[in-house]
Amino acid sequence: MTRQSLWRRACLVSLAFLAGAAVMAIPAANASRMQYTPGETVRFEVAERDVCWWFCADCKPVCSAEILSWHVSDACGVWVYSVQHEVPVPGSNWLGSWSQVDSAGLQVSAGYYQIVVETSLGPISRCIRITEPCPGWCWTPDRCLRGCACSETPTRAECCCKVSLEFVVEGKTCCFPFFWRCSSGCP
Repeated sequence: MTRQSLWRRACLVSLAFLAGAAVMAIPAANASRMQYTPGETVRFEVAERDVCWWFCADCKPVCSAEILSWHVSDACGVWVYSVQHEVPVPGSNWLGSWSQVDSAGLQVSAGYYQIVVETSLGPISRCIRITEPCPGWCWTPDRCLRGCACSETPTRAECCCKVSLEFVVEGKTCCFPFFWRCSSGCP
């Protein structure tokens, strides 16, 4: 082997390593579909942003969406848990959390679930997946080959107000460079 071919191989390995680091550096909070283990609390919030479009004549100076209710449904669309607010709650002061239990207080099974928040601007939703933890190292084709079994509407907008349903993730990181899943939300 020549010195030039060794140099090329070293560069390719370094490039592959850096590409892996870039993929693993994506924040878990921006993941479209979050993964949780059974019993882990799912936290979510409604983010409000002022966005005034030039064609909106009645632009309000401040975005203020209200939360009316929220529910969790399984992949088949069956409601498993719901919360109805007696009085609408301002979106800026609201934080939702679900302990992965159904209306009877029992742990739900592993699978896909959709969180739907009814706001004054309309419903917004995100998908999550509850997975059984793998003992040791494991890889399942299901993780890579199938997408979320529910549809998402993560953002809703009117003339001057845009609301998004976002997951609240605290201290969730992926273990790079070994690519194992240390916590939820890792690719």
